[in-house]
Amino acid sequence: MYNKEEMVAVSKLVKKFGEYSSKLNENEDKRIVIMKDNKPSMVLLDIDEYEHLYELADLVERLEIAEIIEKRKNHKTISYEEVKKRLNYNE
Repeated sequence: MYNKEEMVAVSKLVKKFGEYSSKLNENEDKRIVIMKDNKPSMVLLDIDEYEHLYELADLVERLEIAEIIEKRKNHKTISYEEVKKRLNYNE
């Protein structure tokens, strides 16, 4: 899932933040996987990459909502007035 070149220990990142930041800004790397206790802990992304991923996630959410709406179009519905009538609700 992650390649060795993009993984860095948090202690090394702190010491060489400028170097890693430059790599992200210059698009040499898409992401930096920050390791803590030899396990992936966080991911550092260039702002353009983050915004791209955010837009993709938003698009996926909108498509899922559109799919739900499309499925519900064929369901039988009743009006609010009919609900009140069935429940014998008088305002």
